[in-house]
Amino acid sequence: MRAIDVFVLLLVTACGMQVIPCGGQIQPLSGEVAAGALPGLEKVGFEEFRLDDLYPPPTLGNPGLANPLKYAGLTIMNPGPLSGGFCSAPTCLPDPENPYGGNTSLFLVRGASLSFDALPQTVVLDVQGIGDNPFTLEVVDGSGAHEQFDRAGLLFGRTLAGFSSDAGVRRVEVKDVRGTGGPLALAGVYFTIPEPGATTLMLGGGCLLATFANHRRRSPSGGSTSRP
Repeated sequence: MRAIDVFVLLLVTACGMQVIPCGGQIQPLSGEVAAGALPGLEKVGFEEFRLDDLYPPPTLGNPGLANPLKYAGLTIMNPGPLSGGFCSAPTCLPDPENPYGGNTSLFLVRGASLSFDALPQTVVLDVQGIGDNPFTLEVVDGSGAHEQFDRAGLLFGRTLAGFSSDAGVRRVEVKDVRGTGGPLALAGVYFTIPEPGATTLMLGGGCLLATFANHRRRSPSGGSTSRP
């Protein structure tokens, strides 16, 4: 077998394989570290919702919030109807995009989940307006590893619950909200947008090369082609 044939075979095999991230330990981020990371992260907030959109059950033809609620790279799902509310200062930090001078949050109950399409290495949940109630989150990364972490809200301001994993974060689930019993008020979600690395780009180019090489080496009838 010629060297070029071996190269093409390896590339075709690589193209057919599903790349599974290597296992990594899920690390919690301190509030200070999470706050420092926010400017470099993609943000999903909920300020676009009108107050009338946030309170199911639907009335007067209002369909309420979609459940699951989908954004680019993020899906939020609640076991029951998905609702939310408005929180004013000083209990919550005003969002610059909020037209009412406060913050809009989604209400997530036990079993609610946030799923990430591209396995971001860093995820930060912005929790506001739940007083000092403690809550538990379970984080699942791209290797299938999972860990539970305990956090607590603040009477005024926000709690930033941040996590990172080299394998990427696949899902965050609300396991429990104690104290008054919940729900968890989610004011925003921040996460990294993975960029293709050199290996990904090389394999992508290699797959194109392999496809082109196979196309040239085969005729429409399946036989070999020859060139003068």
